[in-house]
Amino acid sequence: MRVMLIIISCVFCLSGQAQNEQKYWLAFAEEAMEVGDYFGAARYYKKSLSADPGEIELMYKYAEALRLSNNYVDAEEWYLRVYRKDKGRYFANGPYWIAYLKEANGDYEAAASYWDKVMHNEARSSTKYKRAQQRITSCQWAVEQEKKEYSGNIE
Repeated sequence: MRVMLIIISCVFCLSGQAQNEQKYWLAFAEEAMEVGDYFGAARYYKKSLSADPGEIELMYKYAEALRLSNNYVDAEEWYLRVYRKDKGRYFANGPYWIAYLKEANGDYEAAASYWDKVMHNEARSSTKYKRAQQRITSCQWAVEQEKKEYSGNIE
């Protein structure tokens, strides 16, 4: 019985330490974001996420820091994780950034489908709607060019 109490006490101590460590890394991450050190912020958010991997707000901040540090491949992955978990309820810009990053990473067909989601969530008069419309056209053109390139008919 005593051994069990000691083990339980140790677990509680370690979980408290993990929470303090998360707050520590989170404070560094937010300070780094404020001064424009996005690469450093991404590193600190990642360390903070290791203590609480399911915290959606933290996941979103990590995705933002990755995007701002031009790590588009990892940023796309993390925005997708947030979007799958959130479905755009709290982080409405998710589809926009996923579309942007998919396009930047050369996945034009998937980007077009996410741009379409952006269009469905925006008013027709909004800048995002118009941008999404233009980006869909661009993605369709890029897909056509890729097909021509593979068939040897480049114009």
